[in-house]
Amino acid sequence: MSTLPGINTAILDFCTRLDNGPRVDASAAPPRPVRDPEDYKFLRLAMEHMEYPEKTLKKLLDFANKTFASSHPNQSAATSESIDGVPKEEVERQLKECLEQIDELVEDLNLAVEYRLMQGPQATLTWLRSRWTAEQPTLRSLCARIVAHSSQNDSDVIAAFEGWEKVRLPILTHETDFAARADFLLALGSLCRGNDASTGTFLLNDGLLVVERIVERIRGDAEHHHGCVTDEGAAVGSSGHNGTMASTRPPRDARSLRRAVKLLSYFVEAVGVATSSVLTVLCALLLDDDIEVSAAAAKAIHSALERCGRDANTPPTLLGMLVERTGAYCRTMGIAGQGVVLPGAAAAAMSTPWQEEVATDEDHRRLAETLAAIGRRSSR
Repeated sequence: MSTLPGINTAILDFCTRLDNGPRVDASAAPPRPVRDPEDYKFLRLAMEHMEYPEKTLKKLLDFANKTFASSHPNQSAATSESIDGVPKEEVERQLKECLEQIDELVEDLNLAVEYRLMQGPQATLTWLRSRWTAEQPTLRSLCARIVAHSSQNDSDVIAAFEGWEKVRLPILTHETDFAARADFLLALGSLCRGNDASTGTFLLNDGLLVVERIVERIRGDAEHHHGCVTDEGAAVGSSGHNGTMASTRPPRDARSLRRAVKLLSYFVEAVGVATSSVLTVLCALLLDDDIEVSAAAAKAIHSALERCGRDANTPPTLLGMLVERTGAYCRTMGIAGQGVVLPGAAAAAMSTPWQEEVATDEDHRRLAETLAAIGRRSSR
């Protein structure tokens, strides 16, 4: 109500004069049109066949549980002719489509909750222990993606994957399929990022060592020795910007390498875990051909150097190791001597496409400036 009497009087007058429009006698109203019964029949049929995604997810989980448990424990799924009378190839196709649909559904946050309530996380870990996934890398890859997409940004779903480290890390250690390995690394990132419990579990079970060895295996398998920094800090160049690449070499698992280095970088930057072995691996990647890999490594090394400068308890040997391991990087980037940037040399060095790309990358720029500043301080 207003404090002004005139306003209140006007409102009261307006309300008393308000009319709801012309009133029509019900008997004089026009008859409503009669709907065709076939229309109602169609609507009822449509409603009966309408299925909510929660029900679809439940059916898919039930089918996957039944199929993964269908083969005899002493019989290889790969050697059996049929499963419960159905040809093996048809069962594999149906199972693959089932997991693809589950993966698509659990990307929705609400359905990820339903997936947890339906005991999906523990079921998925059981699938990963089965003979089906042991013999079919495509199924391992799909299971890993289900873990990754369902657990992202949901601590309750992550907690439901209790015991994941006993399943995922051993499989990842020996995984050779490129797609499956990349998806396992994606799943580890989803489980660990922003989750203290999973991060602690990962570290206690030597997860960093597993990822470090994956990086070394990928680079070794592809004979990709370019930019590999030895213990003496020398570069072993055998490709594009630091030597001549062999005309033929095995394909490299680039996607897994990118995800592995980003996972290591996360632990260095966000968690503050900067062991000498992790930093050595990242330093070796600073000159990698893949700009996405080298930039992620540069960002992590820069974070470690900044932490060394802020933390008075940092062992001097750690800083010395970082400076030593980045020696080849400094030379390539035009940071000579004791880390003093030589503009002319830097301009001359940036002659290859890789170096031109790195020169415009913000992470590389910050790292180069930090190393140059360290060099200037040490030369005084």
